[in-house]
Amino acid sequence: MPEIIKATTLIDLKRTLGEIELLSGSPPSEGSIASKIDKKERGAIRKAVKSGINVEITNNPKDIDECYRLYFEMTKRNYLHTIKKEAIFTKDRSTLVAKYNNKIISFMTVGDESERWDQKTGTLIANATNAEYRILQPNALLYWESIKFFKNKGYEYLNLAGLDTRSQQEHLVAIDHFKRRWGGEEIVLRKKVDIFRWIYWKALRHFKFFRYLNYKLQKLFIKERTFE
Repeated sequence: MPEIIKATTLIDLKRTLGEIELLSGSPPSEGSIASKIDKKERGAIRKAVKSGINVEITNNPKDIDECYRLYFEMTKRNYLHTIKKEAIFTKDRSTLVAKYNNKIISFMTVGDESERWDQKTGTLIANATNAEYRILQPNALLYWESIKFFKNKGYEYLNLAGLDTRSQQEHLVAIDHFKRRWGGEEIVLRKKVDIFRWIYWKALRHFKFFRYLNYKLQKLFIKERTFE
């Protein structure tokens, strides 16, 4: 039986944060979480802070609607299947928003995944950024704030929710590179599947046209909320 091979990266939250050095631009303390983060992303965090971006935790319905709009636009842009809003923003999860001039420009929904890992582990659920504000690096700041969020709650690890190491799709490769810069431990995940699902999975990750066709078919036959 063929296997689907994926990977994920876990950040060890038992280390010290090293936030003071990170924000000041000084070399982070050896062994701290900040010291494991690539220099480029540490600079991106500082840029976001200096730009005046604020991160808040929200359950405001209007904020959640705006987050879902950003998510929907991202899935449409990359021909990805759109999950229902109610399936992302559940009561047991938290949503962090990055605001610039009081406008939500990026969000990250996080949740608990401890049962899967037999350790107190948080995970990223959904994440999207307004393309017009990417230059301000709100996504980097949200990743850092999610690390702080789970560490402050006593979690041991944060799962950055997957690496698709064998994909040739440009946007997935870029996501993989970004996640690797956060200094987590990469873990390979293997799952045996039937031949039909294996072919579907391979085609979805290696052929843009197939992903586009899959996106269109799902829009036709799976009734979910859209903004169109």
